[in-house]
Amino acid sequence: MKKMIQILIILFGLVSTKSVSQNVGTNYIRGENSTYCGEKEYYFTFLSKAFIKTDNESGEKSYGPSKITQTDYDNNGYYFEIRTPNFLLDEEGISEYRKYYHYSHKILYDRRGGEILYVYELNMDSNINVGKFYFTLDGYKIFCN
Repeated sequence: MKKMIQILIILFGLVSTKSVSQNVGTNYIRGENSTYCGEKEYYFTFLSKAFIKTDNESGEKSYGPSKITQTDYDNNGYYFEIRTPNFLLDEEGISEYRKYYHYSHKILYDRRGGEILYVYELNMDSNINVGKFYFTLDGYKIFCN
């Protein structure tokens, strides 16, 4: 518990005091290579330089460095943001970078400034280049039906 508190303190030390948080609740999950969307609720918080993901059922949390590195529109006209932990290497160096798990996130919106449809999460530490989709209700209606 003490080690977790220390890691949380370090993590939130990465976040500036003027940070804006973005919160999203998701209701469904699907593996990248699957067509089945299962009911499972998660809650994501994205800060200026960090993320926290909470399993609503168990309360288990995962967290790490995360910063917007790209924004654009996909081929279907949906707006997206890509968030990665890579900034930490430049700002703090390799020893600080190695203290965390590394996840990349793609947040897809129905339009810029609109509603979130899903959060796609990829574990960058895994040799398997396959992630998971976490759908909101609106995203479920579009991508799971």
